[in-house]
Amino acid sequence: MNSSLPLRIALIANAVFSFTCAMLMVFNSFTVNEMLGIQAPLVIQSVGIGLAIFAVDLLHQATRTRIVTWRALYASTGDLLWVLATVVLLGIFPNVLSSSGNLLAIAVAITVFTFGVWQFWAIQSAHKLPTGKYRICVPIYVNAPAEEMWNKVSNLGEIE
Repeated sequence: MNSSLPLRIALIANAVFSFTCAMLMVFNSFTVNEMLGIQAPLVIQSVGIGLAIFAVDLLHQATRTRIVTWRALYASTGDLLWVLATVVLLGIFPNVLSSSGNLLAIAVAITVFTFGVWQFWAIQSAHKLPTGKYRICVPIYVNAPAEEMWNKVSNLGEIE
C-alpha cells in the first residue's frame, strides 16, 4: 500500500468538508447567521473565503505527486487551532451564539478535531517503515553535478 494514501484521503475529506462549509458561508451567509443566532454576514463570508482558500490548499497538498508532510502538519495544526478557538469562544462568550449555534459550533469543532487527528495519524503512518522505525526524507538542492555529489557522499569520512 502507498504509505501516503491515508494522508491523501484525510486531506481530501477535510478539503471537501471545508469547501462545503465555505460555500455555505459565502453564498448563504444569512442562513448560517440564522443558524448561529447572530447577525454578521460579512464576518461569516470573510471566514468562508478563508476556509475556501484552506480547502484549496488541502486539495493541492493531497494531489501532489509527493506529499510534503510538513504542509499537512501545518494544516492539521490549523484544524486544532480552529477547535481551540471554538472552545475559547464558547467558554468566554457562552451567550454570543444561540443554543442551536452553540451545538453547530461544537459539531463543527468535533468534525474538525477528527480531521486534525486523522491527518496527524496519517502523517506518522507516511513516515513509518515496516520495521517500526521512522524515515524522514529531506531534499537538499545543490549546485553541483550528480557525479561530483556521489563521489562526496560515498566517502562520508572525507567530507569536510
